[in-house]
Amino acid sequence: MKTNKINAVIFDLDGTLLDTLCDLCDSTNDAMDAIGAPRRTMDEVRSFVGNGIRMLMVRAVPGGDENPLFDVAMNAFVESYKKNMFALLGKPGYEKEKEILEQRLSM
Repeated sequence: MKTNKINAVIFDLDGTLLDTLCDLCDSTNDAMDAIGAPRRTMDEVRSFVGNGIRMLMVRAVPGGDENPLFDVAMNAFVESYKKNMFALLGKPGYEKEKEILEQRLSM
């Protein structure tokens, strides 16, 4: 009998299955701090979201990708988000999602 074992599961979690706006805002502000730019509010970051992180940073960095420090900001965002992108699953209210994900990944 053949069994179908799942080898990988890919989810687009940001804003689709999880509310990750706080994490995106934190990482955006880490990027702003890295280049000495003004920090962004949650509402500003919400308006910047859509079309991926590069577009988020184009919208968040003063002068967008024409800013000579854009790559520094982009790298700072990526490094920050790597550290906190799964932190949301450890926050109260997401226990069930974490449990389901862990069960599915152990199949």
